[in-house]
Amino acid sequence: MSVAVLVSSLFAVAAPPDVSAAAAAAASYRLSRPSDDRGTLTLLVENDVIFALDRHYSSGVAGLWTTSRAGTPNFMRAIGRLFAEDGEVRATFGGGHNIYTPRSIILRNLDDRDRPFAALLYATAGIQTITARHFDDLTLTLGVIGPAALGRQVQRVIHVAIGPTPRRWDTQLPNEPAAILSYQHTWRYHLGTFGDLTTEIFPHIGVAVGNVYDYTAAGLTIRFGDNMPLDYGPRRVLPGIQGSGAFSQTNNFGWYYFIGGEVRSVIRNIFIDGATFRDSRSVERNPMVVDAQFGWALVWKNTRVSMTHVMRSKEFERQTKPDFFGSLDLSFKI
Repeated sequence: MSVAVLVSSLFAVAAPPDVSAAAAAAASYRLSRPSDDRGTLTLLVENDVIFALDRHYSSGVAGLWTTSRAGTPNFMRAIGRLFAEDGEVRATFGGGHNIYTPRSIILRNLDDRDRPFAALLYATAGIQTITARHFDDLTLTLGVIGPAALGRQVQRVIHVAIGPTPRRWDTQLPNEPAAILSYQHTWRYHLGTFGDLTTEIFPHIGVAVGNVYDYTAAGLTIRFGDNMPLDYGPRRVLPGIQGSGAFSQTNNFGWYYFIGGEVRSVIRNIFIDGATFRDSRSVERNPMVVDAQFGWALVWKNTRVSMTHVMRSKEFERQTKPDFFGSLDLSFKI
């Protein structure tokens, strides 16, 4: 029995009857395979400046290359086949940089009840298996946390233009290697076509382990639009909901709106709990975190553009308000 079949069986026990019925309609879906088989370049920018904020998860930027079907290394293709023997298997390679700060970046005397300064510089390699019915994303992330991640330098360069000058990066988390192994399984159900609009639902489950994040997750996304591409939504920076880098579009133009969310049971978050091997600043972590999001995506020929607005619930005990930030995904078939 494949991994995907096993996971799908477990989910089916808890799935409501109407969702199970909708699954039957999805059986008629088939992967769209354009004559060309190209890779996809994805650029991600996540920032809270869209909400005029500058706190907590302050910035995330990433670049990702999703290979063509033919460009997937053989050993990665073999792993991807464990999730679906007849699916498209693509490899992903990339890297990124994240910045985390307290509520105020200009205080000389830091509040012991607020989260520490921290940065993450990382590289990723992953496997994505895509079928018309489900999507699997298995990703290994390796990097460094601490002064070697250059968070202080990056934020200061940015704030030369927007101000104010951040202080107390001298209190950031110390240098530490970073490792995350993450997995997400997403189902795809066709709910029907209403007028010119098609509606789909994407339940998902996920897990991450490592010295940066340890959590389990479950969530749901609903999308509706016209001439929607075959994809599983836009990409996000971990621990955000993971969409597919690759997309197939049979029409020159398509669009969709989406709304959804995810609940995470968090066992460890190094940016809240502090360093693994040394003493550092830390605060009391909330064991449950919720992301609620909505947004839109446009696909024109070989380009996909999407914008996601995210509300993240309080991540630590003394946090006074939830966080808000935006996520921009630009994907190009090359």
